[in-house]
Formats: sequence, structure tokens, C-alpha cells
Amino acid sequence: MRRLIIDGDLPTSSELAKEAGVSTTTIYNHFPESIPGILRELIQRIDRAAAEAATARQPQGGREMARAALTTYAVELTKLGRGGRFILKERFEIHQPSSPDDIRPFFENQVAAWLTADGYANDETLWATCRRCGVLWRGAGTSWILSDESTRRHDDAYAVSDSEFIELSRDCLEAAIAMTGLTRPS
Repeated sequence: MRRLIIDGDLPTSSELAKEAGVSTTTIYNHFPESIPGILRELIQRIDRAAAEAATARQPQGGREMARAALTTYAVELTKLGRGGRFILKERFEIHQPSSPDDIRPFFENQVAAWLTADGYANDETLWATCRRCGVLWRGAGTSWILSDESTRRHDDAYAVSDSEFIELSRDCLEAAIAMTGLTRPS
């Protein structure tokens, strides 16, 4: 199952049963949520890799931690090809605010935590920076999702390659900081 998803295809239960050499009934009995479960596992694996990359950069500070996490997330997704595009699309849907009062999604909260640990003031400029970083990263991710060679139009000027997605992911925090004028702590 993992191999089929990593190869970029979301298998049907029949395809999974054929691959495993068992009946479709066996698949349903043993893995009632097989595809969602595997997707959750892959998202958790990517989250762990991003968190480990951020932790490794802790001595360099919160900005570097955020850059490392964003870059690692993009690298891990691109390794999965079409499967990574599907996972990112699912991830965007998972992290929608649950209510109008929940205006700061997970992504912004994590970037804010890294920056405030560096001594940046927890103020409106910080939150505007985190929001813009999220918007830029989501835009890069969406352009990458839509750049799937098997489905995109060849004249799409906004399609981005794997390497462009990684580069945009690495640079989105610095671009957001430049846009909002967030200043380094003294």
C-alpha cells in the first residue's frame, strides 16, 4: 500500500488486494480505513522529519528552525511525487480553521513559536509575518500540486518544479519578514 501511494497512485481496494495477493473482503476486514491510515502515517513521518530538521537548527535560532522545517517538508513531499502532491492537498484541508474564531492555523502558530523563542515580540507584526509566510508557502505548495506533469497544461506559467517548490519553501519566511518589516530582536 505504501509503495503504491509513494509511487504516486492512490490504489483502490481491489488494486491493493491484488498487490497483496488477498481478497478485497480481506482488505476491508483488516484495513477498514487503509488509505486514510496510510496517509496519516506518511503525514506524521513528514512532520517528524520537519521537526527533527528544526530541532537540529535550534542553536542558529527560530528563523533557521522555521526555514529548516519548511524546506524539509518540501523535500519530503517531492520525494513522494504525485503521492506528495496528494498528501499536501490533504494537509491543506486538514489544517483549515475549525471555526471563525480559530483564525491562527497550526502553521502560523508553529512559526510564531519559533520566532518568539528568538525574542521577537508577540505582536501584530509577528502574526502578520506568520500569516504571510503561510500564504506564500501555501501558494508555492498549490502551484506545485497543480504542476503535476500528468494533469497540467503545458502553457501554465505558474507551474513550479520540485526544485522551485523547495526553493520557494526555504525562502517564504524571509519574504514575509521583508513584506511586514518584522525586525530582529535587539
